[in-house]
Amino acid sequence: MRSQTFLHWSGFSPSVKGSVYSGLAHASDWGVTLVAALGYEAKANPGEPDLDGKNLWPALLSGGASPRTEMLLSLRDVGQCALGGGKIFANCTHPGQLAYRKGA
Repeated sequence: MRSQTFLHWSGFSPSVKGSVYSGLAHASDWGVTLVAALGYEAKANPGEPDLDGKNLWPALLSGGASPRTEMLLSLRDVGQCALGGGKIFANCTHPGQLAYRKGA
C-alpha cells in the first residue's frame, strides 16, 4: 500500500531532494515527525499512554530506513459493523478481520 505525501524543505540534502521515500510510515507518525522537524520531542502527557507515532525525521533527512517495522492497517470489530436491529453496514462484508504488516 502506498500513499502520496509531499515534503518540501530547503534543508534537505541534494541526495534526498526529489527522491521517493520507500520506508514504512503510518498516519500516526506525522505528528511526531513534524514536531521533531521543528526541533522538539513529542511526548504524551503524564498519565497518558505512549504516543503511537514514530519519529521519521532522521530517516527522511538521510533517506535511511524507517524506524517503523510493523503496522496495523485495518481493524474492524464485529460489533462495529452492526446497526441497530442487527443490520450490517453495506461496506462491512468481512466483520472482525484485520490486516497486519511486519517488515519491509
